[in-house]
Amino acid sequence: MRRREELARFSPTESLADARRLVMVGVGGAGMTALARLLRSQGRIVAGVDRSRFEAADDLEALGVELTFGHREDAVQPGDALILTDAIDLDASPEVAAARRLGCPIVRRSQALAFALKGLKTVCVAGTHGKTTTAWLVVAGLRAAGRRVHAVIGAGGGDGVPELEDGADWAVVEACEAYEAYLDLDPDVAVLTNVEADHLDYHGDYGRMLESYRRFLARLRPGGRIVASEQAARELGLDSSTSPELTCLTDEIYDQVSPVKPGRIFRENAGLAWMACQATGADAGAALTGVNAFTGPLRRLEIRSQDPLIIVDYAHMPTEIDGAIQACREGWPDRNIVAVFQPHLYTRTRDNLEGFARSLLAADEIVLTDIYPAREAPMPGMSSLRIVELIPDGRARYVPSRHRLPRALADLAGEASSPLFLLLGAGDIDRMAIPTRDGLAARAHRRPVVVWGGETGEREVSGHSARAVAQALEGKADLLDLEELLFDRNLSRDWSGPNRPSLIINMAHGGYGENGSLAGLAAMFGIPMTGCGQAAAALTIDKQKTKDRLASAGIDVPKGLQVLRGGSVPAEIPMPCVVKPAREGSTVGLSFVRTPEELPGALARAWKADESV
Repeated sequence: MRRREELARFSPTESLADARRLVMVGVGGAGMTALARLLRSQGRIVAGVDRSRFEAADDLEALGVELTFGHREDAVQPGDALILTDAIDLDASPEVAAARRLGCPIVRRSQALAFALKGLKTVCVAGTHGKTTTAWLVVAGLRAAGRRVHAVIGAGGGDGVPELEDGADWAVVEACEAYEAYLDLDPDVAVLTNVEADHLDYHGDYGRMLESYRRFLARLRPGGRIVASEQAARELGLDSSTSPELTCLTDEIYDQVSPVKPGRIFRENAGLAWMACQATGADAGAALTGVNAFTGPLRRLEIRSQDPLIIVDYAHMPTEIDGAIQACREGWPDRNIVAVFQPHLYTRTRDNLEGFARSLLAADEIVLTDIYPAREAPMPGMSSLRIVELIPDGRARYVPSRHRLPRALADLAGEASSPLFLLLGAGDIDRMAIPTRDGLAARAHRRPVVVWGGETGEREVSGHSARAVAQALEGKADLLDLEELLFDRNLSRDWSGPNRPSLIINMAHGGYGENGSLAGLAAMFGIPMTGCGQAAAALTIDKQKTKDRLASAGIDVPKGLQVLRGGSVPAEIPMPCVVKPAREGSTVGLSFVRTPEELPGALARAWKADESV
């Protein structure tokens, strides 16, 4: 999160020219990886730092980018320049501390992008939403018209769509209003998709945000053009009579585009993209062919599974949710839409509670999960449950953690006819697509597992019992050693994926098996298990506590007493008696004592298994 007063702490853009090496902190983000590729294509030495390995790491390393995983000061060397994503805290970053100590320049990503774009003509796409889709549609149109184009965009364009092209003289980039990153860019063509209140934590209020957009448009190069939706032009007070460089999207243009993907918003983006292509001087017919044929960037109505039908979309504002649901209605009219929304940012959730609730009502089923915080700290009293509370008639379900979505959606799939699962949000909700598919597949996997073993001397007895149960089930159940489950298996994969067991038959003994641990683990994964629940198992594993509880309820229990290891032994114990560990089974440390002389040996034997007998 970047504050306005922090901008003065960055070095001039020109300071990058003399740097020996460019070190990109937070390089794993899509916008940063795209910039890293562009800088490498220009012959610059590039290094990158991020918290952990990321999806594009192999690709960047193949291009010669030296990557460091884990933030630390020694990632910065004398002669370097630091390029920061706006998520990096200037006061907490070890790389920033090292750069200041060494006297290295520190710039924002947007400054480095402007530096890399020198010598290129640019189409800069701005707006509250639709930037990524519109930018890629412009790229598709220009390339279809024979232009060589670089794409420096915050998401990939899809399988096999290159970001960079040799000999490019044009670049298409996203121009983001968050923290006024777009004020470092000088567009030849500026595209405005729409303008709504967002990032007011930085801008302060809507009026200041509008003034920021106007400052961006004032950076238009001589002879440049502005392409805008009517809504954006109206909000910014633009008029072609006073701004001859302005062209607005008209119904005529809208009617001429027919993109592959459904939905009103995608079609509007396509219309703006075609107009932007024409503003560069590209052939209109060829550009239209390219725009209409483009299947769209990643995470924009992207189908991740056909059966079951799971679609992910980056929608994170009410208008975008409206558009995504409308597009699904248009494209799949016979489906029941299950909208699964992960809000993005606490401040955005706070500012759009009613808008989110209103937009989600267009779906047939509504599921809310945890807020993706991104760069923000948690906000007291703010959670997705606040949106659920605003949705009437109990139509919305709340799943506190996204990791529990696959199970929750599998249960919902049994209730909804022909569901289309629409995963919405700008966080990591898209990572739940495949687990959701696997969770739905697990509903058809009706195979129980017989668990045996445990931290006990009765391990082998448990194994014999488990094999007898499995044999009685005539090969319709799997055997699983509890120790193997805990130490040798990927539990989250095996118990969350398509082969997740339909039932746990508990034949484990002693610790873990009988003390409620396994019951608690099964409950956490939502898998039914034979036997009593966690609390009852935790109580009954201790024989003395069980007897005390039963006796307090007026139930007759065998007489007995408890003796601790190292404690005093009563002088008079009635004979005969049974000596056994308090928390072990009936085959471990058990003795039938008939005379007082046999008692010391029986106690010693039992104390080897448990401190309490």
